[in-house]
Amino acid sequence: MLPYFILVILPFAVYVLGLVKGKKWDKKCLTLFFIIFIVLLSLRSIDCGVDLKNYNYIFNNLSTKSISNIFNLYNREFLFYALNKIVYVLFSDFRVMIIISALISIIPILIVYKNESKNMLLTLSLFLTIAPFSVFFSGLRQSLAIGIVFLSYPFLKKKKCIPFIITVLIASLFHKSSLVCLIIYPIYHFKHTKKIFYFFVPLLIITWIFKNQLFSTIIQFVDPLYQERYNIIESTGAYGMLILLLMLDLFCFILPEKGQIDGDFNGLRNILVLSTFIQCFASINPIVMRINYYLLLFVPLLIPMVKYKCKKENIKITNLFELFLTSFLIFYFFYNGYNGNDILQIFPYIPFWR
Repeated sequence: MLPYFILVILPFAVYVLGLVKGKKWDKKCLTLFFIIFIVLLSLRSIDCGVDLKNYNYIFNNLSTKSISNIFNLYNREFLFYALNKIVYVLFSDFRVMIIISALISIIPILIVYKNESKNMLLTLSLFLTIAPFSVFFSGLRQSLAIGIVFLSYPFLKKKKCIPFIITVLIASLFHKSSLVCLIIYPIYHFKHTKKIFYFFVPLLIITWIFKNQLFSTIIQFVDPLYQERYNIIESTGAYGMLILLLMLDLFCFILPEKGQIDGDFNGLRNILVLSTFIQCFASINPIVMRINYYLLLFVPLLIPMVKYKCKKENIKITNLFELFLTSFLIFYFFYNGYNGNDILQIFPYIPFWR
């Protein structure tokens, strides 16, 4: 667990040192966190992350195939396999593929968070627990897709629909699940008043009650390959994340004042609401969580904004909530590391030389 302690404690120490010196080192804190994160991803063993051994096999297996063969075999997600082939031809080393995947996956997140976050510590805490932190250690294809999708955030904000769609389509050639992100554009730009919250609550309750029936209906409209693999309804026990998202929904709807809400806050809050509805289905099918990974990455941007959208008399409440949430999430991250299910097998961290 030492590498994970370094990942968290060192950037936080830099932040505190900046406060002591009377300087605001929040961006340095965030940059350091993601640099360490990239290093950890780059140096991890193929035993750190449940899927890496399979990706290692794919990498070596592609050595005998031409680009045209790869396209015929893997046209759905051609870019991922083509990237593997190129790296194999140039370096013949899966470690290089791991490093390139880490850079493509994480640098977009670093750039967006650094430019947009209003509270770096809270953003990092949310990234560790709510965003798909563990996935970056295991699923190379989806990690690449997540990073590329996140590059579309500036296009989303500036209503550049075509570049947004192109970016998502490129991401889908690494992992087809990213196509679900096309729905983000209309959801983000959907304008409404605070009164919609009164519809949100009963609709969410109805969704929860009839989640089995709704999921069985929705799955009929997806790719037949996914229907065959994931048309299973079973209890996954994924309730903790739903409760946390509900708490964040309340925080984002109750405290902000109507006159302070801008398009970006409204759009990110819409994504949080959509993510909450999707999370209802994660309790009956584990694949749903994979879809939600793309949306949850936006939550660390949204929550720090709340303080700047509420009345002055509520700022103390938001400060206390941010302090509590940051502390709780950091505690939960390490607690889960020692006592959680560790489905993706990232605890403890294993470097490649061990």
